[in-house]
Amino acid sequence: MKKIFFNSSLLLLSFIVIDHLLVMFSFVSSSNFLPWVLPVSLLFSVLMFLFMENKSSIRLKLWSLFLSFLVIIVSMALAVFYVDFSWDGQWYHQSAIYNMVEGWNPLKEAIREFEIHNSVSIAHFPKAAWYYAASVYSFSGVFEAGKSINFILLFVAFFLLYYTLRKYDLPVGRSLFASLLLVLNPVVWSEITTYLNDGSLVLYLSIYVTMLFAWFKTPGKKVFLMGAFAIIGLVNLKFTGLVFFCVLALFFCVYLLFFKRELVLKALLSHGIVLLLALVLFGFNPYVSNYIERGHPLYPIFGTSEYPSVFDQTGKDDNEIHETPHNLRGKALIVRMFYANFGRPDNAPYYKEKEAKLILPFTSSFSDWKAYYFHETRVSGFGPYFGVCLVISLFMLVGCFFVDRKKAWIAFIAVSALISTLLFSKHFWWPRFAPQTWLIPLVPYLFLLSQGKTKKLLAFNRIFALLLLINGGIVLFFHMNWETRSSIELRKQLSELSEKKVPVEIFYGWFKKSMEMKLSYWQIEYRSLSKKPHNVEAYKKLPSVVEGYPNMVLYREFYDSPRNEEIARISRKQ
Repeated sequence: MKKIFFNSSLLLLSFIVIDHLLVMFSFVSSSNFLPWVLPVSLLFSVLMFLFMENKSSIRLKLWSLFLSFLVIIVSMALAVFYVDFSWDGQWYHQSAIYNMVEGWNPLKEAIREFEIHNSVSIAHFPKAAWYYAASVYSFSGVFEAGKSINFILLFVAFFLLYYTLRKYDLPVGRSLFASLLLVLNPVVWSEITTYLNDGSLVLYLSIYVTMLFAWFKTPGKKVFLMGAFAIIGLVNLKFTGLVFFCVLALFFCVYLLFFKRELVLKALLSHGIVLLLALVLFGFNPYVSNYIERGHPLYPIFGTSEYPSVFDQTGKDDNEIHETPHNLRGKALIVRMFYANFGRPDNAPYYKEKEAKLILPFTSSFSDWKAYYFHETRVSGFGPYFGVCLVISLFMLVGCFFVDRKKAWIAFIAVSALISTLLFSKHFWWPRFAPQTWLIPLVPYLFLLSQGKTKKLLAFNRIFALLLLINGGIVLFFHMNWETRSSIELRKQLSELSEKKVPVEIFYGWFKKSMEMKLSYWQIEYRSLSKKPHNVEAYKKLPSVVEGYPNMVLYREFYDSPRNEEIARISRKQ
């Protein structure tokens, strides 16, 4: 099974990377090739897999192909069922994808005006997820299917950790359970049905780290290739992906310097070459185009005197002003992190409270867990018991040195690397901005799992793993329950409006492109409002954001002619 998992992961990651390249080719050639990118990418990835596995048995190849196609089909089906209700997804992610399919060429026209307030994000942010989604949407005509990359990466991360743990001789049961804990990351499940990319970011990061450990055990071209694919995806999902990769790669080289010095030069060269390809080729937009157009590859986070950063332009930090609980504004990162992991589950300043509140461990209530409806829960976003797990895991890390002092340094360096990635921004207390925090307690857990020889140690590890499972399961259950109900309700309302054939008056605020495309797809005539109506009670709420967030979409039927009113009256009778 482990070999099938490995082969399937190779094919799926190849599929994503080839798709990325062919989307870029369609832009460079200015051809109508985009609708064909998806099937051609799948074909090329299959051919590449068969070439690399030419010595494998037919049975192994067939099972690997079957699992790969099954993952793609399941991922597509889940992505299509769920609607993207995320704030940023409806604000600029969806708009970027729509504009690419409608003719925007980000390689030849890097700078372009889009809807109000989102032009900078669309033009200058990394675009890997958008490329994939554009190819899926252009081929299938089903917009939500573009989110399938989230589910594909979830399967790949699970498969590869299982493969690696089995290579380290862990039993099947322990390997499966540990792999489940990896992909149970609350940030992953809070965003998996959306075009937000923090969840995919940490999955790519997990794949990269997993391949580092796999390389120690079984160095080879395929392991290297999948590690390279993970780096390419990581760097081109978000700017922070570049930061996280550089920090982890640095710590990896430090480890080699002390324990495997003969591999340092090889590691530096391989990482350097892959990073160069990720930035210059795969990441031409934004890294190269940002440098050409704005003087800095990381614009608008950083800028120049001619093109100042977004913070220098506005003189304010929007995340600090609008997204941070009031009592954490201006506080040190360590204080923010303490509240974020030991507070009552909440999405302050948008949900029940304006401020984050500390509570004793295990005292949060069922009603508090409704905060996990949100896609980016701020306080206790990693789950109601994660803070406790974090503290226990640090004691476990110390315990690693009593089990095997030499090997414990690997766990210590890995945890130190993950903690170091959190130190680059005061906003990395927020789970969506630092999803790798979930990996910190997993490191000592996996180490003790591999070293556990006594019944007491195994029993302790199982209890800890069970607590992590319950903690992550709570977030998964509450969030996916909300996503399921909301997706069903949205389709119900849109279907009813479509059948009535009556125009609507609608306020969609910052979700202009995403809502207009939904209304067009359902063939609903509409008249948009530029401002939120004062008489809100006269309007219905269209499922769009979690209750408590700003910019809830509002609508009501309106009749600009006797004919429309007559149609509506007949529809209501039927």
